[in-house]
Amino acid sequence: MIDRKYGRIIMTSSVNGKIGLFLGGAYPASKHGLLGLMRTLAIETAKQGITVNAICPGPVRTRMNNMRVEYTAKRLGKSVEAFEAGLTPIGRRLEPNEIPPLVVYLASREASVITGQAFNIDGGLLMI
Repeated sequence: MIDRKYGRIIMTSSVNGKIGLFLGGAYPASKHGLLGLMRTLAIETAKQGITVNAICPGPVRTRMNNMRVEYTAKRLGKSVEAFEAGLTPIGRRLEPNEIPPLVVYLASREASVITGQAFNIDGGLLMI
């Protein structure tokens, strides 16, 4: 990338890279670290035509997230549906196919001035 003076690096973090997670210290720690690495690489490569950004998904309907949602709903004495409805302001988890459009844009030439950013894709969970 440096030799070509062009590149796009897009990291996958999480909203938990910006906030903590009850009963889950290692996961947010790794995601916070990833955001620090992203920002450092963005500074180091900005003048070389390389952008470095991160996406920070909220709760996405995946096998791993399903297990956490089921565990937490049971622990709280709620149905999965009731618990899930309260996870985001839009009242649901994200579907995996709702993430790629932003990634495609960040990978494009049109995104050449966007670097060092961490984009929430989270149904309004974090409005920062």
